[in-house]
Amino acid sequence: MVNMKKLNKFYIAIITLLIFPTVGISQNHDDCLDRASTTISMRSCLAKELNAYNEQLSVNYERLHKSLTSKDQENFKKTQKIWLQFREAECDFSAFSEQPGTIAPLIITSCYIDMTKERIKQLKAYINQNKN
Repeated sequence: MVNMKKLNKFYIAIITLLIFPTVGISQNHDDCLDRASTTISMRSCLAKELNAYNEQLSVNYERLHKSLTSKDQENFKKTQKIWLQFREAECDFSAFSEQPGTIAPLIITSCYIDMTKERIKQLKAYINQNKN
């Protein structure tokens, strides 16, 4: 039987994450891109943003991992490994029409950023769900 109280808290957490996304990193990224005048400087801005989101991903991964049973930890570890492989394949493919142009790395890195931000939201929702 589904615990409606837990389910409602889960949906509230999801909605909160969608309404109030991670802030700070994006603003710094926008400022950096506004100053960028070359493809190389744009790539540098995107790389810094991706690194920041990857750090957040790792923090949330660890938080969730620690809160799980050992069986769930193993399943989560497998899931995250597959997700990382999917993110890489999906983002590499996302720029297929721009290969081998200079814009392709920007498209690929932007894809990594977008997918990582979404994964952070998912992990935070799982963390909140697991607290209840």
